[in-house]
Amino acid sequence: MVARLGGANTVTITDIKKEPLRVAENIGATRALDISQSVDKIALKGDPRGSFDVAFEASGNADAVIQAIKNLKSGGTFVQVGTFQNTNVSIPSDVVMTKELTLKSSFRFDKEFSWAAEYLAAKRIDVAPLLSHVFPMDEANKAFQIAQDRTKAMKIHLAF
Repeated sequence: MVARLGGANTVTITDIKKEPLRVAENIGATRALDISQSVDKIALKGDPRGSFDVAFEASGNADAVIQAIKNLKSGGTFVQVGTFQNTNVSIPSDVVMTKELTLKSSFRFDKEFSWAAEYLAAKRIDVAPLLSHVFPMDEANKAFQIAQDRTKAMKIHLAF
């Protein structure tokens, strides 16, 4: 949604679970790819050095970082959003250098949180399609249990 709001003509989403991919298609992803078996279909045909101008890595998976960087076009931008369990993640620095990539990061507590609140208040973006469940605060434990299962939940809201 935000990529489209930012001017992206096409948006490719990858995941290893079918449920988030269905949601991504419903909210406007151009391509929603299940890469649980193979990452070969990420690259667009005819682009051996990369298919994408910008890649956001939100899973916190080191292999996803490698794939994102591999699939960027020369001069592309990689944005790290996901948090890693193991903080010693290696990146292919020679690929970053030879493709002249830009590396960025985003952590939700700088300007991004206020931007998100402004976009929601101004109705520039509608996140309702991402919301799979609403629980009252007294069912918070149940909400957290369901939130752990990506086959049952996308985003959970606690109402209080």
